[in-house]
Amino acid sequence: MKKILAVLLLLLISLSCFADEDTAAETDIYPDLLPEPYDASEYPEWTIKARRAAVVFVGSYPLSVFFTKLGKDFYDYAAHNFDSEHSPAILGGGGSSSRSVSKREIKEVTLAALAVSGAVTVADFIIQQIKEKKHPERFQEQKMKRAAKLKEKKLKKEARKAERDEVRAEKAALKAADKAQKKAAGEDVSAEIPTDGVPEVQ
Repeated sequence: MKKILAVLLLLLISLSCFADEDTAAETDIYPDLLPEPYDASEYPEWTIKARRAAVVFVGSYPLSVFFTKLGKDFYDYAAHNFDSEHSPAILGGGGSSSRSVSKREIKEVTLAALAVSGAVTVADFIIQQIKEKKHPERFQEQKMKRAAKLKEKKLKKEARKAERDEVRAEKAALKAADKAQKKAAGEDVSAEIPTDGVPEVQ
C-alpha cells in the first residue's frame, strides 16, 4: 500500500512540474486575483545566488547523509578488524542494524552530513564565480533571457486581462440594452391598456 501511495505521489509531482503555467493561468477561476510576475530587476544579484546556494545545500543533504552513513559503516568495519558483525549493509552484512545506534552516532552523522552539504555549496559557489568571471557574456545573456521571458509572461497576462475586460464590457452593454428594451416594451404595453371601460370598485 505504501509503495502504491509513493508511486501516485511521484506521478502527481511530475505532472505538476510539467504543467504549463500559461494554461494554468487561463483556466484559473479568478485570474484577476493572480499576482503580477516579478521582474528580473526586482531581485538583487545576491538573492539569486543565495537561492541557488539554498537549493544546492538542501538538495545535497540527503545524499550527504547516505554517503556519510556509508563511510561511517566502512570505518567501523575497518576499526573492528573487518568483523562480520560490523560489516556494512552494502556488503551483505547487518551494519548498524544489527546493533543499537546511539544518539551520539546519529548526531555525528547529522553534523558530518551538514558539513559535507556546506562544503558542496561552497564549492558550487566558487565554481559559479569562476565561470562568471571567465564568461561574463554568457551570464549576461542568461539574465537577458530570463528578463525577456518574464516580460513576455507579463504582456500575455495583460493581453488576457484586456480581452476579459472587453468581453465583460460587451456583456454589460448587451445586458443594459436588453434591460432598456424590456423597459420600453413594458411602457408600450401599459400605454395600450384602456382605462375608460374599467368599472370602479365600490
